[in-house]
Amino acid sequence: MIKRMAVDHLATLQTPESGFGTKKGEPCDAVSTAWAALAFKSAQLSGLSVPDGWSAGMLKWLDSVTDPETRQVAMKAPGKGAKPEYSPKALASAMVIRLFTGAKASDPEIAAAAAVLAKSAPSSAAGGESPDSEFWYFGTLAAFQAGGDCWKAWSAGLLEALLKSQCAEGCAAGSWEPPKADGGKGRLWSTALNVLSLEICYRLAKAKKG
Repeated sequence: MIKRMAVDHLATLQTPESGFGTKKGEPCDAVSTAWAALAFKSAQLSGLSVPDGWSAGMLKWLDSVTDPETRQVAMKAPGKGAKPEYSPKALASAMVIRLFTGAKASDPEIAAAAAVLAKSAPSSAAGGESPDSEFWYFGTLAAFQAGGDCWKAWSAGLLEALLKSQCAEGCAAGSWEPPKADGGKGRLWSTALNVLSLEICYRLAKAKKG
């Protein structure tokens, strides 16, 4: 019953443009739309009914913020007269949306996006700076689904960077510092997402090989 109510509530948050924002009434953004795509897909896999056309609407909105030539993706639709602000985090979110709404790793648009994403693979060269856990989670999920060179580059950088940035002393040992611009989500949020990213590397990747 609770799951059904959650799906119904999520459906009410889809904007007229068919994407999702952080809150009802706010403009669509790639990250919020990716979270919604994962929620709807999980609902489908568990046997719950989801709104008709939810994925088609998301893809239509996503096309509006994607450069058809470079496959770069903007987090939000630019305002009138403004240039789109493309980002790797938006690209990773877009890949997740497309892959979990029917696209395949072999599709030209996914392959092109994967080549771009691989260039933004995590690195420990940032001097211990807190990782953008949300970006790295979506990037890990997208790279894993894309496979090939993208996954090799991404997973190698991710493991080194996450293990080096994990707190090793004091009450926070075992957790990760939240990035400065995390919107107030905090240490628990960052740690949970980093653990999910590591799960993809250690559990899903090994299960796929086996």
